[in-house]
Amino acid sequence: MVSDSTITSDDVQDGSLTGADVQDASLTGADVQDGGINTADLADGAVTNAKLAASAVTRAKVGESLINLGTQQATTSGTFKEFTGIPSWARRITLHLWYVSTNGATNILVQLGTGGAPTASGYAGYSVFSWASGIVPISSTAGIPIFNNAASYSHFGQLTFTNVGGNAWVASGQFVTGGTQGSIVSGGVIELAGVLNYLRIVTANGTDVFDAGAVNITWE
Repeated sequence: MVSDSTITSDDVQDGSLTGADVQDASLTGADVQDGGINTADLADGAVTNAKLAASAVTRAKVGESLINLGTQQATTSGTFKEFTGIPSWARRITLHLWYVSTNGATNILVQLGTGGAPTASGYAGYSVFSWASGIVPISSTAGIPIFNNAASYSHFGQLTFTNVGGNAWVASGQFVTGGTQGSIVSGGVIELAGVLNYLRIVTANGTDVFDAGAVNITWE
């Protein structure tokens, strides 16, 4: 029997603790000192869901949030909003729109980037607006588009980028429009020239400005 918090990394030879050494569900969060065992102390695949008691691993034990929240930005002015410093280990990035509106009828683009700058070409981006009068599809090579056709439109929803290997990313998301009742589906792909560390939302013509709402990102 192991008393609470008595196992630390000093007690475990690197790679010596495997799944076969741990009785099913016998090792819980209460038995491990915070930060006591790190990945270097465990053989590959040694710890599985079956070996962990329910709720044994918590965010407090991991040391940081599994989903990281950026700093919210108001979309009440300017032609674009950007997020820099996205960590290189991020494999999923989600853009969140909260009643985002512009003063015109141009579409909205979402662009990824490397080196702190946007990539503005090479996308296979699509967006489809569905409402009572029918379906309106659009496409773009300059970013992942979000359909917009009037200053009265406001958008709320999410667009998620997922890394599929190397610097290739696939996007998928859905939005609802206020003002004109309808739904928007957006998606596409982009292969960047380097490691992603940047995202921005921009009006497609570069002259319409944002006039309401807010945006933020999460990454994991």
